[in-house]
Formats: sequence, structure tokens, C-alpha cells
Amino acid sequence: MELDQQVAQKIVKRAMHIIPNSVNVMDKNGIIIASGDTSRLNQKHIGAVIAIRENRVVEVDELLSQKWNQEAKPGINIPINYLGKIFGVVGVSGHPEEVRPYAELVKMTAELIIEQYILIEQERWSHRYKEEFILQLVDNSQKYPLLAQQAHFFGIDLSLDYIVVLINLCHSNQNQLQELVNYLQQQNVLFAIHSLDSVLILFPASERQNKRLLKTLVPLLQAKKTAKNNH
Repeated sequence: MELDQQVAQKIVKRAMHIIPNSVNVMDKNGIIIASGDTSRLNQKHIGAVIAIRENRVVEVDELLSQKWNQEAKPGINIPINYLGKIFGVVGVSGHPEEVRPYAELVKMTAELIIEQYILIEQERWSHRYKEEFILQLVDNSQKYPLLAQQAHFFGIDLSLDYIVVLINLCHSNQNQLQELVNYLQQQNVLFAIHSLDSVLILFPASERQNKRLLKTLVPLLQAKKTAKNNH
């Protein structure tokens, strides 16, 4: 994962809710990609470059800022680390003596946001791979040894018999599809988006709970159809 502008802006926004100073976030090349001072965006920050190269906190006072021709304003710049990798640098603008008490707090804020983003991305990719596996399983496009290996990874028991249900949404839109997907995620069932207007579901045939869930889907979808017809 690379530190992008969306995550960097979230770091700036969260940090500036906590402290009164402007905050900058620089990527792994030392380029400012988010800042409380938007005029500084896309500028190279020499303090961040040094912080990344030497993996250390870099404090910039007025004299050093002038020496660097204002390529770095006074402040403290801290490498953002997660699992031993430097993702970039977060900088707190101001006289080092004044902003030093905030530096560690801002660093922790940045690293927590990055950790949260990474976990969300990992979960998203895991679900995407699981959906692809379910589609391959139903399509019977892979040989059994490979399917068995993948099933074990996803915690799916291939020794069970499954009921395959394909739900087609009439006149569906993105909101309807997302609502159905959210519902299925809450019920912790095996499913995959089959197309823009259909969802494929696998129910273990022997589990009464899943049979009851299948029954609840019918009124749910009928309610959606009725609501659609009333508009």
C-alpha cells in the first residue's frame, strides 16, 4: 500500500482537530500531498526527505529554514512507520519548542489511520477473492485439488451439500444491490455478486438456520419490488 491523498487528508483533518497548528503529510518521496495550508501542496519538503532517508525526527528552526531557502518551514517532521515500513512523513508547523509536545500525538494519529485503512483494504480484498472462488466453485472451472485448497483457506467445507440460489433484481440499481449485499454480509452467508443485477448465494443444505434465512429473503425482496412499483 502507498500513502495516497485521501488517507493523507484524513490524517491532516484528524490531527488538526486535536492541535491548533497546521499539519502536513508527505509521501515516501517527500512531496506534500495533504496540508492545512493548501498553498504548499505538491511541493518537495527537504525536511521530510531527510526524515525518510535517515528514519528519524527532523526539527526545523528559523535558521535552518532560511538555510534551505524556505523549502521547509519551521516545525517538526516525523516518519510514519507501520510494520517496519516508512509510508511517509507527518509534519507539524511551528517553532519546534512549541510543537514538540504535539509531535508524538500526531504521529500516533497518522499511524492509527494508516493501520485502519490497511485492515479495511485487506478485508475488502479477502472478500473479493472469496467471491471469485464462489463463482469458480459454482462454474466448476477449476480442478478439485485447487478448489479444496482454496476452500480450506476461506474456511468453506466442501464435504457439505449446498443449495445454490441466484437472485435476480428486477429494475435494480446500485443502491438496491448494495442493500442486499449489506444484508447478506450481516447474515454471514456465502455469496458473490454475479452481475450488476444478480447475486449468487450458497446455503449448506443441512443447516436449518440457512433454510430460515432463505425464507426471510423472499419477503425482503418482495418488499423491494413493492416499493419500486409504488414510485
